[in-house]
Formats: sequence, C-alpha cells, structure tokens
Amino acid sequence: MTGSKVGAERGIIPRAIEELLQQSKALKELGWQISLNASIVELYNEDLRDLLANANGKNSSSTVVASQPNSGSIADKKEKYKIMRHDGRVVVSGLTNLSIPTDEYEDGVNKFQKLLDISSQVRTTAATGMNEMSSRSHLIVMIDVSGTYTIPANGQMPSQTKTLHGGLRLCDLAGSERLDRTNTLHDATRLKETVNINKSLSCLADVFLALSSKASHVPYRNSKLTMLLQDCLSGDGKSLMFVNVSPTPASAQETLCSLRFANQVSYFVDATEDSLSFFFFLFLGESSRTWKGSKAYDNYCYPTS
Repeated sequence: MTGSKVGAERGIIPRAIEELLQQSKALKELGWQISLNASIVELYNEDLRDLLANANGKNSSSTVVASQPNSGSIADKKEKYKIMRHDGRVVVSGLTNLSIPTDEYEDGVNKFQKLLDISSQVRTTAATGMNEMSSRSHLIVMIDVSGTYTIPANGQMPSQTKTLHGGLRLCDLAGSERLDRTNTLHDATRLKETVNINKSLSCLADVFLALSSKASHVPYRNSKLTMLLQDCLSGDGKSLMFVNVSPTPASAQETLCSLRFANQVSYFVDATEDSLSFFFFLFLGESSRTWKGSKAYDNYCYPTS
C-alpha cells in the first residue's frame, strides 16, 4: 500500500494523495477552495494508536495534541481515542489532524510523504517465522476533504457559499496468519497479535456477509476496524479492495484462504449491486506457473466437492 517513495514503485496510498492534489488543483481553477487534512493510525490489538502524535514534536506517551471534531478546541491531555459519529460521519476524537497544502502540488506531495515516513517509523512491526518485518497492526490513513464554493450574486439573489465534506480511508491490512507458519504459538506477545489480526479480519468478513444477506443488523461494532470503515461500507460509500497473494508453493494454503476470502466478498458485491465496488488484484508475478501447477490451485479452480 505504501510502496517506495518515488517512481513506479509508489504504493496506492501516495498515489491516491497525488490524485487528490491534482483534482484539488483542477477544482481551484473552477473557483473552489479545497482543504485536505490527514490522520494516520494503527489498530494494534484492538487499540488505536496515533502514529502522528510526534509529528509536531510532542511526546506521544504523555501528550496528545489534537483538534476535536468541528469544535476548534485543542485537547492537551492524555486520552484514549474514541470512535464516534459526529455530523453524520465516523470520527475519532483526540487524533492528531494535520493539514496538507493544496496550493502547490509538490508541497502537498512532500508534506504527505513526510507524514507517511513518520508513521512508518513508529508502526508496530516484528519478526515472525514468515517475515522479518511483519506488520503487527492494521494501518489506516484518514483523509478529510472539504470544498467550499461561492455562487456570485445574480440580480436580486445574494451570493451563496456552499461547503461539501468527504473522506478517504486508505487501509493497509495485516494479513491473516497461521500459527504453525509464523511460529508464534509459544510467544505470548506475537500470539496475542495474531489472534487480534485474525479476529478483526473475521469481523470484516462478518460485515460483508450481513450486507450481502441484507440482514437487519450489520455487526460493525464487533471490531474497531469495521467501526472505522462503516462509512465506506454503507450508505453512499464506495470501496476498493486489493487482495495480494504469494506465488510460492510453500504459501499455497495462505493463497487459497485469501482467494476464498476474495470470493466471499465478491458475493457481497453481487448482492449489493452498485452500492460498493471491489477489485481483486492477485499478485502472482513471474512465479505464477508454480502456483498454477500446484495442488492448491487445482483444488480452488477445479474443486472435487
């Protein structure tokens, strides 16, 4: 999702910000005033952590500096981050919320990349049996967009100012894990992380299932992950999902699980028609033939039962 800093290896997150800044420039030429504000959090063991708490030189272990939603006040005390609805939107109180300049494209890109670098340095990672730098949390980049346009006075009609609000949530989800592959069974810390990662992904699947069956109750509140994504998964929200899989035969079982998850979500898309849009990107790479020749591939594409 983050990729490298420059060139063709840039990830989805920086590319999305680049697109936002380009669109902001185009809208400004039409008379709009656009503002972008960013918060970056990680969901670690079902606890939210503000990854930009140090961006202004503050000590995140003792002080959190954050604007309260639409209040203009500043919180200067240690507090837990609470997910709530405010003005019809899901917000998190107490988060650091920093402005991204929109007047100059390069300034905006550089400012956001700096914030992304800060968050990457403090995001929770650890070595497991499968990865030397395994993400132990879900990363959520929260971009709030506001656009203001003034309609000039016309005859007896006075001028009118309209303001629109929107949000973009970019999530780098930690992958589901098997204890026997990650060797975390006898490490209490890694074990707890694995359990919480898998639990939150399972809750996400439960939300998909409830939406696809048009259930009267959708269990958004079963995980903070689904609570944060509620606006994206309901109402006028639009979502895009990429499912990445490994091309190595040793990871065939994990690949199969990922494909089954993608298949489950595709049923949700069909059931909800145009309310949400998903796209699944299967990263097979140059070794795709090893995957295609594996038993797991045959079982997925040509199931025996």
